[in-house]
Amino acid sequence: MSAMDNTTLKGAIVIGFIASTFAFYNIYHPPTTNAFIAANRGDYVLSVQLLESDANKGNLNANTTLANYYKLGLGVPKDASKAVALYAISAHGGDQSGMINLALMYRDGLGIEQNNELAYAWLNLAYLSKNPVAQLYMSEMLATQQISFHDVADIKRKYTSLKNMPSTVPENQQ
Repeated sequence: MSAMDNTTLKGAIVIGFIASTFAFYNIYHPPTTNAFIAANRGDYVLSVQLLESDANKGNLNANTTLANYYKLGLGVPKDASKAVALYAISAHGGDQSGMINLALMYRDGLGIEQNNELAYAWLNLAYLSKNPVAQLYMSEMLATQQISFHDVADIKRKYTSLKNMPSTVPENQQ
């Protein structure tokens, strides 16, 4: 086999691998992929339908994105309590974005009773999962005195993992 044939063969293998990876991804994740395409076209109603389908199959990223839609009123009526319930599912499932967004809902008292302790606890869990954005929000809470350094030690002792976190379901979503 000549050097040119060898290079061509290697190129074909690489292209085949890339094509099969994209094909597998699109087979495995079509609703989320298509939901983002629909949203980019401005069709949030279709995007919501696709995200709901994927979220119902356990995709936490789709669930968190759907919560964002409810928080902002994109393709659905604005509903902060529904957003909290969806963020909670994602957060309890280990999704870092769900943890951070749930923390912000607690911090701001949006869709759920304001609770800086739980806000900080969720941010800390996201930070422990190696999310640097969580640290920024944690620092902000300390700098604006929404939480004290004394409280931080208690929170870190009390909420050491997901299993220690209370269930989060707004009253009107039960």
